[in-house]
Amino acid sequence: MLNHHTAHRKITSALFLTAVAAMLNIGIATADTFGVPGDPTNGPPGTNLVTGPISSTDILSLTVSGSPFLQGTGSYGTNAAGVVTTAGGPGYPVGSALAAGGFDYGALLITLNGVTKQVFATDAANGLGSPTPYSELSITDPLSFWFGNFGTFSNPMTTINFKVWDTDYTNNGPGGFTVVESIAAPEIDPTSAACALTLLLGALAVLSGAAPNRRFV
Repeated sequence: MLNHHTAHRKITSALFLTAVAAMLNIGIATADTFGVPGDPTNGPPGTNLVTGPISSTDILSLTVSGSPFLQGTGSYGTNAAGVVTTAGGPGYPVGSALAAGGFDYGALLITLNGVTKQVFATDAANGLGSPTPYSELSITDPLSFWFGNFGTFSNPMTTINFKVWDTDYTNNGPGGFTVVESIAAPEIDPTSAACALTLLLGALAVLSGAAPNRRFV
């Protein structure tokens, strides 16, 4: 039979292992799916994603499919890199792209803290010059890839905005992108000093009775 002290040690050990397991899995994130319309009739040409506190080291994964149409219904469709997938008027063949205002028409843009970047490069890897450009594109990179090392935004209502780039949305046809998104802190290397610190924090959390801190977005 376990005495009180032995039982307490076993319970504490179990809680410690639970805390460590949770903390070592902070790289896991759930995926969200949302639409980014490219025409004003289906909503504003942008979608806000409230992420909570984020850091420049957080890993953003995006898979983007679909197409906005920039010259009316079924005309001048693009993938998320702004490469034409459905031909438009003269001068807009499949596989081409046209830039204005620093971005390619029809490309997916991302905005954080007032800074806007194009998510995907308009290059051969994303269909530029191809007679059959990809309609679905994926990318996984830390937020610093787009925005540099901004440290951490601790505001629980931190917002990332996604939008289709165009200079005139009024003549766009129905369409837009479907985005599958996840964002999470990077996984911890089990041989690193950060891992040792995590173990120590987990132990302190158990000894203090605090619940492990695990963040999913």
